[in-house]
Amino acid sequence: MLTKIIVILIVGVIGVGGYLVISSEGEVYDTDLSNSTSTATTTTSNISESKEDNFIEEDLSIKWKQIDAPNFTLFIPTDWKFNQLQGIDSYLGELVGPEAKLTFDFGLYSDSLVADDDPNYVITYENIDGYKAKIIKPKTIGLGTVGVYFDNVGGGGFQTTKLQISGQDLSKKNQEIALQIFRSIEFK
Repeated sequence: MLTKIIVILIVGVIGVGGYLVISSEGEVYDTDLSNSTSTATTTTSNISESKEDNFIEEDLSIKWKQIDAPNFTLFIPTDWKFNQLQGIDSYLGELVGPEAKLTFDFGLYSDSLVADDDPNYVITYENIDGYKAKIIKPKTIGLGTVGVYFDNVGGGGFQTTKLQISGQDLSKKNQEIALQIFRSIEFK
């Protein structure tokens, strides 16, 4: 089985107008942030599995744009849309792609997703933009939640602000896109 998946990491600002993006394969991309909508390009290629593993072969070229929300920024594919939703005590929204939808909740009462010992999920913790992030994905692709949860991105005392972004029943391709979106988050 041959698998080559490129994960984008935003590592720093270049001059006034861009980010330096480095893939897990060591490829470097310079994004143009001089427009109100920024774009970067990454390529995921040669995803193939043996016929016993339901043969898949794709060559995906994904262009990205930056979303500038009030409390954080992130990158989504250019064919996705950002929609702000009406919240009562949180900042709510959705990121909608051709075959996927991620929703987010930024506030005091954001859901922490699944329990750490849930046998149906792979649960990992990563550092994203200096904050501890809980990332979940279902053990069976396409059946369950893919999400990220930050339990403390600000506030103080007894009240801390949280962020949760998640999608349901995503395909393998959209699950990988969601994970890239999660890892692109930067807090203001």
